[in-house]
Amino acid sequence: MKKELLQQVAELFGTEPLGGKDLYAKVLVHPDDSIAVYFINAAVISEQLQQRGYAWQEHLHAWVKHVSTPEEARQETDGYRVTAAAFGL
Repeated sequence: MKKELLQQVAELFGTEPLGGKDLYAKVLVHPDDSIAVYFINAAVISEQLQQRGYAWQEHLHAWVKHVSTPEEARQETDGYRVTAAAFGL
Protein backbone atom coordinates (compact mmCIF):
# COMPACT_ATOMS: atom_id res chain seq x y z
CA MET A 1 0.00 0.00 0.00
CA LYS A 2 1.35 3.39 -0.97
CA LYS A 3 1.72 5.64 2.06
CA GLU A 4 1.42 8.69 -0.24
CA LEU A 5 -2.03 7.60 -1.40
CA LEU A 6 -3.13 7.03 2.20
CA GLN A 7 -1.84 10.46 3.16
CA GLN A 8 -3.62 12.11 0.22
CA VAL A 9 -6.94 10.46 1.10
CA ALA A 10 -6.54 11.33 4.80
CA GLU A 11 -5.81 14.97 3.99
CA LEU A 12 -8.71 15.23 1.55
CA PHE A 13 -11.35 13.67 3.81
CA GLY A 14 -10.00 13.91 7.34
CA THR A 15 -9.93 10.99 9.72
CA GLU A 16 -12.49 12.08 12.30
CA PRO A 17 -14.43 9.00 13.39
CA LEU A 18 -18.05 9.11 12.28
CA GLY A 19 -20.74 6.78 13.47
CA GLY A 20 -24.17 6.57 14.90
CA LYS A 21 -27.33 6.22 12.88
CA ASP A 22 -26.79 9.21 10.59
CA LEU A 23 -25.89 8.83 6.93
CA TYR A 24 -22.19 9.22 6.19
CA ALA A 25 -19.54 8.07 3.74
CA LYS A 26 -16.18 6.47 4.37
CA VAL A 27 -13.32 6.37 1.88
CA LEU A 28 -10.97 3.43 2.24
CA VAL A 29 -7.66 2.64 0.55
CA HIS A 30 -7.24 -1.11 0.20
CA PRO A 31 -3.86 -2.89 0.42
CA ASP A 32 -3.77 -3.17 -3.39
CA ASP A 33 -4.09 0.67 -3.60
CA SER A 34 -7.66 0.50 -4.87
CA ILE A 35 -10.04 3.08 -3.42
CA ALA A 36 -13.56 2.33 -2.26
CA VAL A 37 -16.37 4.62 -1.18
CA TYR A 38 -18.71 3.19 1.45
CA PHE A 39 -22.07 4.77 2.30
CA ILE A 40 -23.24 3.84 5.79
CA ASN A 41 -26.84 4.18 7.08
CA ALA A 42 -27.88 5.05 3.55
CA ALA A 43 -31.29 3.41 3.23
CA VAL A 44 -32.87 6.76 2.39
CA ILE A 45 -30.69 7.12 -0.73
CA SER A 46 -30.27 3.44 -1.65
CA GLU A 47 -32.11 3.78 -4.98
CA GLN A 48 -29.93 6.74 -5.94
CA LEU A 49 -26.77 4.85 -4.97
CA GLN A 50 -27.83 1.85 -7.07
CA GLN A 51 -28.32 4.12 -10.06
CA ARG A 52 -24.81 5.54 -9.49
CA GLY A 53 -23.22 2.07 -9.62
CA TYR A 54 -23.01 1.20 -5.93
CA ALA A 55 -23.55 -2.38 -4.77
CA TRP A 56 -25.03 -3.42 -1.43
CA GLN A 57 -22.54 -5.45 0.61
CA GLU A 58 -24.55 -7.30 3.23
CA HIS A 59 -21.54 -8.35 5.31
CA LEU A 60 -20.46 -4.68 5.55
CA HIS A 61 -23.97 -3.24 5.88
CA ALA A 62 -22.93 -0.59 3.37
CA TRP A 63 -23.28 0.53 -0.23
CA VAL A 64 -19.87 0.24 -1.90
CA LYS A 65 -18.30 1.51 -5.12
CA HIS A 66 -14.67 1.32 -6.22
CA VAL A 67 -13.21 4.46 -7.75
CA SER A 68 -9.92 5.24 -9.48
CA THR A 69 -8.70 8.37 -7.71
CA PRO A 70 -9.15 10.37 -4.52
CA GLU A 71 -10.70 13.13 -6.64
CA GLU A 72 -13.34 10.74 -7.96
CA ALA A 73 -14.06 9.71 -4.35
CA ARG A 74 -14.46 13.39 -3.47
CA GLN A 75 -16.97 13.84 -6.30
CA GLU A 76 -18.90 10.77 -5.14
CA THR A 77 -19.13 12.05 -1.58
CA ASP A 78 -19.73 15.74 -2.28
CA GLY A 79 -22.47 17.04 0.02
CA TYR A 80 -22.22 14.20 2.55
CA ARG A 81 -20.41 13.84 5.86
CA VAL A 82 -17.31 11.84 5.03
CA THR A 83 -14.21 10.45 6.66
CA ALA A 84 -11.20 8.48 5.51
CA ALA A 85 -10.39 5.12 6.97
CA ALA A 86 -6.67 5.85 6.92
CA PHE A 87 -5.30 2.64 8.34
CA GLY A 88 -1.53 2.57 8.34
CA LEU A 89 -0.90 6.29 8.87
